[in-house]
Amino acid sequence: MKASRGYTLVELLIASAVATTGLYASLNMVSYSTRGNTELRDVNAATGLAEHLIATMQAEGAMWVSDIPAETTPLFLKHLPMPPTAGLASDWQIAQFDTYSKDKRVGDLGNDGLVFDGGILQSIPSALSPRFCAHFRVIWVDESLVRGEVRVTWPRPHVNADQYIACPESMIYDVASVSTVTLMGTIMRNSSVN
Repeated sequence: MKASRGYTLVELLIASAVATTGLYASLNMVSYSTRGNTELRDVNAATGLAEHLIATMQAEGAMWVSDIPAETTPLFLKHLPMPPTAGLASDWQIAQFDTYSKDKRVGDLGNDGLVFDGGILQSIPSALSPRFCAHFRVIWVDESLVRGEVRVTWPRPHVNADQYIACPESMIYDVASVSTVTLMGTIMRNSSVN
């Protein structure tokens, strides 16, 4: 009878190298997948926030009167430059809802506390995930039609987010450190309101 033959040290080292390479590849794949899911989640949340702010502008349009007094106009339309001139645009403004805070960032839904957001605010606490910077501007199309633009920016995962607490407008140009979503919407004055 032949004696049973064991594995040599070289065979064990080769098997170990193959197993380690496979494990490393699997961990890399999981890491890239997780990173991709995080980025996709952020893009979805930023898009939702931008859509929410456009919808808020449109809701303001439903209450739009001929003369827009700054003290009674909600957040967005009070920034309309006057007189109404096609192509005349406001400067980019920070869509900040707590004017006393040094942290200008907002959460996924803005948490603006306006009348038409009451239901949202009952479900989403105002302090939830303040990581997005939202800027907006309004541009006249004609006397009763305005285009609203919303730009949402947020730092990429590898970046120190504290440097963007003030939400500077210049962060749009820092493409290596910041991701951006921009949406536009039409705001029409309610023709039944004088």
